[in-house]
This record gives sequence, structure tokens and C-alpha cells, in this order.
Amino acid sequence: MEGDQDTSGFTLVTRKPCFGLPTACPNCLPAYIYLKLAQLPFQLAFNSTFPDSDELPYFETGTYVAYNYEDGGVIEKLKKDGVVNLDSQLQSLPDYLSLKALILSWLEEALAYETWVGTEGVSAWKIYYSDLPWVISKVLFYKQTYMAKTRLGIIKENSEEREKQIYKRASDAYEALSTRLGEQKFLFEDRPSSLDAIFLSHILFTIQVLPETSVLRTKLLEHGNLVRYAEKLKLEFLEAPSSSSSPPLHSFPSSFSRKGSKPKSKSKTEKTEEEKKFKKRAKLFLAAQFLAVVIYLSVMGGIYKRASDAYEALSTRLGEQKFLFEDRPSSLDAIFLSHILFTIQVLPETSVLRTKLLEHGNLVRYAEKLKLEFLEAPSSSSSPPLHSFPSSFSRKGSKPKSKSKTEKTEEEKKFKKRAKLFLAAQFLAVVIYLSVMGGVSNDELEYEDDD
Repeated sequence: MEGDQDTSGFTLVTRKPCFGLPTACPNCLPAYIYLKLAQLPFQLAFNSTFPDSDELPYFETGTYVAYNYEDGGVIEKLKKDGVVNLDSQLQSLPDYLSLKALILSWLEEALAYETWVGTEGVSAWKIYYSDLPWVISKVLFYKQTYMAKTRLGIIKENSEEREKQIYKRASDAYEALSTRLGEQKFLFEDRPSSLDAIFLSHILFTIQVLPETSVLRTKLLEHGNLVRYAEKLKLEFLEAPSSSSSPPLHSFPSSFSRKGSKPKSKSKTEKTEEEKKFKKRAKLFLAAQFLAVVIYLSVMGGIYKRASDAYEALSTRLGEQKFLFEDRPSSLDAIFLSHILFTIQVLPETSVLRTKLLEHGNLVRYAEKLKLEFLEAPSSSSSPPLHSFPSSFSRKGSKPKSKSKTEKTEEEKKFKKRAKLFLAAQFLAVVIYLSVMGGVSNDELEYEDDD
């Protein structure tokens, strides 16, 4: 569609404006900002008929409609269908995928927690249910709060632990994004992307919607450059003079941009050893979070599209190197090697994840080499040797070896298979805990014109 579409008929349907935002819905705001960053003229319409509908937001032009529940959301749908794609030259970059994983996992999780649980849903009720009769609004509100807790894995016994974990991850994510951004205008040099739309939406919602007592809001305001980044983009793209009658955004209180900011005293070309070391650690941190998210989403969550993208990025990053970081092993090699071994040797041949991994020959060769050198080398250890990769992994199309002469009963085979799964799961849990959690140092519409 891109290049020949009639922009006069573009409409974005969202939930109502609130808290000084054109739409206060955390799912709708990224789509609104994405279209603004792409400078695509569109009409903005509001639908309050079904407050808990997963269709919103949706984008329509003529007979074409992109719903929120399709292909990962409106933004991904618009990119896939060629309506507007700001990421066409960025999607193959490892940094792009790692930042996307970080924003869409830890920050999205933190915002959901703060919206429905951490602030007792004060803002959420006003956004979604304030126009409904009191009884209905309360029923729907409590239902949605329960569903949010379920998605976040929160129960009475682990509520305090999960809260600490969620806030810790959000704090680490802000730190990494602050280091990655510096004083750049956009996350990727001099051009906007969908990640800018999503992250800008997160900042605006956190600062303008969440109450001042919000822990997440406080953690965000500790990073002055992130607030300045949001202020600049809001002023240029969201508050630029136009014929739109949508409500103006509230300005950030002046204390936001000054809090935590420091005067510039060094040129861009001069960096201290401490800054270089910090930047290197930030890159390692992003890579570690990326791998952790890959394992969580692919093994635990079954989100094959994201897992496939992650394999593609890691394959490009690795090439034919021996380790992920040049000529020395790291905790990331341990985590990733564990993931490959588990996926190939434990998951059944019918596994979609296993099939996607085997599409990248260099990742399999990487695992084979490290396994041979470090896990199967002669030693005095009495631990049982690991099974070798079946020859079919490295030689596509070959048949597996014939069974051993010693026959085993179905019960023995089933028990052995469960034992392998149990041991592998425990191993992964320990690896993830020690390396990631332990801090390894390495149809009623109200239209409004929009330009």
C-alpha cells in the first residue's frame, strides 16, 4: 500500500482522551504516536462502547482495517502490510531486537503492574470505566484487575517478591535505555522508529497518568535524559501547530527536566575510562536481558515469531566466531549454549522452536564446537557424559542411528524422558537465576480532525 494510498481516508480509532493525552489507553497511545512520527495525516476517533475490547486501537482506510489483536498489534500490522514502516532498515540489527525485547517485556510488564496493581487501579478506572454505570464499571474493573494479576503471575503468596522483581527489572531497563540513548534525538541515531513510539508512549503515560506516589514514575524521573528525550519529541511531533482539535498534552513540570540532569563539561569525542567501561557494561547488560527474554518467550511462552527474530539476530551477531564476544567465553555463552542444547536434545522433533533453531547452521555449529571442547573433554568427573547431537542435525536429511540392542520397556523410556526434562529444566532455572537474576558482572465514534 505504501506510496500510492489516499491519506485522506485514514482513521485511527482509540479510547477517549484523558490526563491531557490524546488517548490515555496504554495500548492506543503507541499507535497514535507512531503515525505522528511517520507524519501520516489521519483522523482520530474515539469508541467507548466496549471498554475492555481487544480490538482497540484499530486503523482503517477504505476496506482495509488493522486491529489491535492482529499480528502483534496495529503497529506491526501496518509495517507488515506496507502501510507505513519506520523500521525497514533497522529490523535486522541486533540492538533493535534487544531494545524491542526489553521495552515490550520488562517495561510493559512494569506498566501493567503499576496501572492495575501498584496504584490500586485509580488511573485505570478513569481511563476504561468512568463512563459506565457504577455497578457495571466496578464489576469490569475487578475482573480486569484479576486478569492482570494472572498474566503477571501474581498470587497472594508471591505478591511481595514479584513486586520487587518487577520494579528491579524496570529500573535496570531504564538504566540501560538511558545509557543507550545518551543525548540522541532518537533511539537509533537521527531517524524515528516504532521503538521511539512505544518508549515515548511509556514515558508520557508514566509521567502524566500515574500518580506522584507511583514507584515506577519515581524510577523513571531519576534519568533526566529520558525525560528530555520525551519532551523534545512531544514538542516537535505531538504539539506542533496543526488544525487538529484534539486536546493538547500537558507540559512536563520544569522540575522533571532538571531533576538528575548535569551540565555538559566534556566534548562528544572525549570519554573517560569510566564512561567507556560503563558503556561496555550497558551493552553486555542489554545482551544479557535479550538472551533472558529469548529463553523466556521461546521456551516458556511459545511466541515463535519473536524467537525466530531472536535467532536471526543472534546468528548475524555470531557469524562463525567461537564465542559471542570474540575470543573469550562469558555467562551469555553459558545461557545460550544451554538454550540450544535443551532445544535440540530435549524438545521433540515436531517442536516448532527446534525447527526454527535448526534453520541457522552457524548456531548449531557454535553449540557443537563448545560442547565438544568444554562438555565432552576427558576429565576425572564422574558425571554422565552428554549425548552427542544426532548426526541428522549437522547432515540434513540423514537418518538417525538404529536403536541399541538392549531393549527398554515403554515405562523405562517414559521415565528416562521425564528425568531428562526435569534435569534440563532445573539446569536452566539455575543458570538463569545465577546469571540474570544474580547480577553477573559480565461502533459509537467521536471524530476529531488530525493533520
